[in-house]
Amino acid sequence: MRCSDAGIALKDKLALRGAVALLLLSLWTWQI
Repeated sequence: MRCSDAGIALKDKLALRGAVALLLLSLWTWQI
């Protein structure tokens, strides 16, 4: 169960990082 929780936490962290990256990329492209 602990391993599963760790996997879910890692997936959430990667998803959050991806969302932030997409947001920054969209803002950067809009400024150009």
